[in-house]
Amino acid sequence: MPTSNNKEPIVLINPEIIEKSEEKFGFIEGCLSFPNTQVTTQRNKWIKVKADNHTSTLYFTVYHDKSGDGFDKEKYLNYAYETACVQHEIDHLDGVTMFERELEKISWQRKTPKIGRNDKVLIKKGSESKTIKYKKFEQMTGDGWSLVEV
Repeated sequence: MPTSNNKEPIVLINPEIIEKSEEKFGFIEGCLSFPNTQVTTQRNKWIKVKADNHTSTLYFTVYHDKSGDGFDKEKYLNYAYETACVQHEIDHLDGVTMFERELEKISWQRKTPKIGRNDKVLIKKGSESKTIKYKKFEQMTGDGWSLVEV
């Protein structure tokens, strides 16, 4: 497992992400191009990078050696910071800003409408259906009733 290197600058000439995880993590980022602004971005949990000034592939990850006494928050944040920063800077080269990776825009959109406790819903069990308040339906879910419509 690599060690975090965020105490020393990393020089990458013509860096390119050649492989990345599908799994993401949220990270609060700022940018010198947008002073006094922070957004929570969505970044890949690990990336592999090739660069003209490095003969081997570089690996950046939020994961760290857990052989010690469990989770080390400071170590995790160091790895997460470095992993997010490399992606952030490569994004600059590709003309992508942190706002285009903003977590709220990507994943905080509700897939289904919020149902209030007193909203009327249509429920069904076999061939039987009825309209009741949602709070009553919550008590009936274990009895085989399913939500049909809000």
